[in-house]
Amino acid sequence: DYERFAQGVYIQGLVHFTRGEFEPSVKQFREVVRLTNPRGGTVKNDRLRELAFFSLARIHYQFEQFRYAIFYYDRVSRDSEAWLESLFESSWAHFRLGEYQKALGNLVTLQSPFFQDEYYPEAAILKAITFYENCRYPEARAFLGEFEQSYGGVLTELKRLIGEGGGAGGGEAATGGDK
Repeated sequence: DYERFAQGVYIQGLVHFTRGEFEPSVKQFREVVRLTNPRGGTVKNDRLRELAFFSLARIHYQFEQFRYAIFYYDRVSRDSEAWLESLFESSWAHFRLGEYQKALGNLVTLQSPFFQDEYYPEAAILKAITFYENCRYPEARAFLGEFEQSYGGVLTELKRLIGEGGGAGGGEAATGGDK
């Protein structure tokens, strides 16, 4: 069964990746892309193809090969439910290349009213960093203010849940200190 074979190749790529064996990992993910190619591949599995594209993009991003990362992020279809994620992640790659307009353009899409129910709080951070990098400090502060206004309650609640000490048990008990 070709479907299971392609899935097995993808899992082999993941195993190589977790072992730090990046070249064999890339080879396996590219094989999945080949097997799932709509024009001539033996397997019809769009989701598996997208997973391979994401894996390739993330590996290239990790090694600061941002143009290759963008290439693979761009292969995720606009009809896919993973498209917004690929758009967001590619924004960081564009930012790292100094392609600020493309990064911000992606973020405009993410924050459009059409996608208002999607959750990308880091988009405001990326916008602020982009404006800061371009010496547009008032705008950068404004985006950070928007972030604080929109997500400050989440941060407060997270701090409350983990305790001010930040340890798994919270407080001094997590660090072994006496009270």
